[in-house]
Formats: sequence, C-alpha cells, structure tokens
Amino acid sequence: MDAKATIPWVMYAALTAAMVGGARWPHPQWPLVAAGVAVLVAAGVWKRRVDAAGGAMSEGMTARGTMGAALDASKALPGDVRALAERAKEDTLAEVVRAVEGLLRDRVEVIAAGQEDVVRRRGFEEWAALMGPTAAAERLLNRAWSAASDGHREEAERSLGEAVGYAAEAAREAARMASASVG
Repeated sequence: MDAKATIPWVMYAALTAAMVGGARWPHPQWPLVAAGVAVLVAAGVWKRRVDAAGGAMSEGMTARGTMGAALDASKALPGDVRALAERAKEDTLAEVVRAVEGLLRDRVEVIAAGQEDVVRRRGFEEWAALMGPTAAAERLLNRAWSAASDGHREEAERSLGEAVGYAAEAAREAARMASASVG
C-alpha cells in the first residue's frame, strides 16, 4: 500500500465524515464530527511522517519529488546527455531512442517531480531558473527521440549536441542552489 496515495483519500473521508456530522444543524452529530476531525488530524501527522521519511534515507540517496533529487538529477544531466551525444554516432537508432527515454525518465522527470519541494524551500523564481534550461534540454531530447525514431541520425545527433548546453546551464543553476542551501 502506497501511503502517499492513501493519505489524501483518508483525509477526504475524514473531512466528509466531519461535514456530514456537522451538516445536521442545529442538531449536529458531535461524535461523527469529532471522529472525522480526529482522523483528519491523525492523517495529517501520518503525512508529515511519510514526508519526513523521504528525507531520512541512507546517505547518497534522495527521494523522488524532493529538492535534493531534482538538484542531483540536474547535476548529472549534462554528463549523461554528453555521453549519449558521443555514443549516438555509433549506437543504433533504437539504442538512441531507448537511451533518450531513460534520460527523460531518470533525469528530467525527477527534476520536474521536485517542483513542489523546490518552490516551498526556495521560491518560484529559483524553480524557474532551474526549470527554464531543463525544459529547453527536454525539448531537444524529445526532438532527438523523434528524429532517431524516424531514422534521421544527423538530426538526432544535432539535437543531442544542442541539449548538452542547456543541460549544463541547468547543472550550474543546481550547483548554485545547492551551495546556497548549504551556506
């Protein structure tokens, strides 16, 4: 059972119970209201513990959807894209397609999943500074995927080469954010 998926439903059910109990005004059903509020509070505590557990992982690991995971993925992205751009000259186009899919899943999606945590900790401007070049790199990765899928090696290689610069810009922003968080 995935707690992150279950908690909102528990909270909705508790809120519904409290509302139904209180809706019988002027004679509310106080036990139902109290039970709903108690479960709502307990679910809130449960959510905080689950969120905190995401940060209490072994050293070097970060939970997807966190600022740490987004920054780590941002820092790794340019090296990964650069390596793929170099391999793309010799890999089959099917291998390029699979590798781009892996980068989108393991790097770009992880960066995007960190939005809520980054915005909460650092503000929307910081998020936009990180995501702007990441989005440009993502567009070029998608272009490379499409070109490779359609058999256009030169366009795939060119798109991967262009994506490196944007990925590097995102990595510099991630490094700046990480050093600002420490200092």
